Amino acid sequence: MTDDTRQNILAAAEALFLSHGYHGSSMRQIAKQAGYSAVSGLYNHFGNKEALFEALIQDRNPYQDVLAVLAEVEGQDGPDLLRNAFAALQAVFVDYQTFLKLLLIDLNEFEGRFVRAIWGEVMPEVLRFAQRVRQAGGIRQDVALPLMLQAFGGLLISSMVANAVASGLLGQAAPSDETVIDVLIEGLAVD
Repeated sequence: MTDDTRQNILAAAEALFLSHGYHGSSMRQIAKQAGYSAVSGLYNHFGNKEALFEALIQDRNPYQDVLAVLAEVEGQDGPDLLRNAFAALQAVFVDYQTFLKLLLIDLNEFEGRFVRAIWGEVMPEVLRFAQRVRQAGGIRQDVALPLMLQAFGGLLISSMVANAVASGLLGQAAPSDETVIDVLIEGLAVD
């Protein structure tokens, strides 16, 4: 399958999954949207709808960009690294608004199976970033790295959701989340 063919099928599936949900989208509808006269043409490329959804999650995920940010972000100490990573990751996620919706479908329909598989691949790099933050100083040593990552990731995702809601309600993004990350850093920082 050529990349153009693959992207055409994924775009059709994405549009239908986002507008009609996973169960509200059939392979027949996806085939038609992708320009196939028969659903068998789609099955030549993807064995079933679940395999197509998994390919879509793999293709649309932001993790390579996230890992690049975590590898390149700089700061004078741990709190500065967290603050700079938060701002840079917010900028990355602007380009991945639909991924959040796909993530919600994955959580609802597959209990997060596909995103967990990707997360398992990137976790070693994320832990390296957390260790970098701790080694840079200024972060409490009694806070376990997984807890620090959970708080940081949860804040980032909730910020994305809040911004999406605010932009839908207000017609613009919510005010800067710098105060939100500062509250987290205050809880993690050494007195």
